[in-house]
Amino acid sequence: MDSLSRTRYQSPLYYGWFIVAVTFFISFVTVGSRSGFGLFVKIWEKDFGWDRTDIAVAFVVGTLVSGLSQPFL
Repeated sequence: MDSLSRTRYQSPLYYGWFIVAVTFFISFVTVGSRSGFGLFVKIWEKDFGWDRTDIAVAFVVGTLVSGLSQPFL
């Protein structure tokens, strides 16, 4: 009876594969949203009256913050 209480339950799925799947999903979502940014530039220019420079600066700042914060996150 004592030896049964010492056995650990092992999941049939390795925990590392869960981390890989979550990382893949997050990368899939974020890369897609970053790549599609250019599709909205003309729409934002027309709807909000923004200049392309303003839109590009916002995109660059977002990319820089994302890139610089990734090693820490």
